[in-house]
Amino acid sequence: MIQFRLIPPRLPALALCLVLLCLPGCERVGEWLSPSPAYEVVFDKDPMLSLDAVRAKGVVIGKTVSRELAGDPAGSLVVVTIRIDKKYQDMMRQNAVFVSENGALEYESAGPQGPPLTPGSRILGFANQGDYFAFQAKSLIMDWSGALMEELRRLLEEKQKPRPPAQSQGDAT
Repeated sequence: MIQFRLIPPRLPALALCLVLLCLPGCERVGEWLSPSPAYEVVFDKDPMLSLDAVRAKGVVIGKTVSRELAGDPAGSLVVVTIRIDKKYQDMMRQNAVFVSENGALEYESAGPQGPPLTPGSRILGFANQGDYFAFQAKSLIMDWSGALMEELRRLLEEKQKPRPPAQSQGDAT
């Protein structure tokens, strides 16, 4: 005897799973379904990524989703698009940089904490630790030179201020 099924056998189970999934937090369904925020990490040379992990201190905080050449027609820049898990979103600030380390991107914080980045922002990337250390050294030298120039300006302004006439020793009686 031939039986006809109007409803596929797995459909009721699937519907039940969807209902149970939505009951505890219906307001969070949109949050679960929306993709995590994306950012573009810009490198001046190929970062040689072999893994799609984006990490901070070894903890996976996101993943790379694409790599492409950008910039001038010669493609002098490499842009890596990353997605950061929502629970780590607050790490994405203007002081964020990424360094290629052991085939994956590693989050670093360069300088004091800045304002939050908007999704889609471009972030500076370094192809290796050496490039990142060179950047830090240049930044430090620029900070020092700025401070030295400010001190020199202050000293020159102080020197140009009119000074009260000095009293001669013969005047004091």
